[in-house]
Amino acid sequence: MSSEQADDLLCKTDILALPSYAENLPMVILEAFAHGVPVISTPVGAIPEVIAPERNGFLVPAGDVSALSRAIERLIEDPELRLRLGSTAREDQAQRYEINSYVEKLTVVWRKASFIRKSM
Repeated sequence: MSSEQADDLLCKTDILALPSYAENLPMVILEAFAHGVPVISTPVGAIPEVIAPERNGFLVPAGDVSALSRAIERLIEDPELRLRLGSTAREDQAQRYEINSYVEKLTVVWRKASFIRKSM
């Protein structure tokens, strides 16, 4: 699938469910966040560092089909919650993972390092 096709699909998506047993940090989660899509996933790998339950998505135990079903049902039945989680997901992605955010943070580090070096 091309990046354009993935982008088009995420634009039409309301919920992303990724019930994995083993992952590191799937890029699809960050891509979903960038599109304002709340994510339901499992607390494996680095996923819990990205998904904050009740903030930008849900974490369900790996292999727990009932918990996954309940989380999906909850987002389907509560459009306000789904939109709130999606909106927060978009904000989190912009603040933590977009390149402009990294550049700003890196610039601060460089300036501090430059100041310390000049002070020595």
